[in-house]
Amino acid sequence: MTRTLCSYCGKETPVAALDPRLGRCPECIAQLGYAVGPAPASVTRDKVKVSCRRCGAEILPLTAWRTLGYCMPCLGKESEPMPIRPMR
Repeated sequence: MTRTLCSYCGKETPVAALDPRLGRCPECIAQLGYAVGPAPASVTRDKVKVSCRRCGAEILPLTAWRTLGYCMPCLGKESEPMPIRPMR
């Protein structure tokens, strides 16, 4: 089985277990609360941008739903801790 390192915590993880978009292990995805599955229709239709919970950048509601309020660049910042732990 091929293994590689998680892009967030550096833990050796099977390639098949890494999130293909972020390169993170399941534990890191769970810690961030990255949503899985289809978004509700109300979120998909909404085009009014909202602020990222970390940096304040304007993001689409669909992105905010998938990442529990964080923009994609903030999800990739492994050297800076999140200011608040997302609620589950």
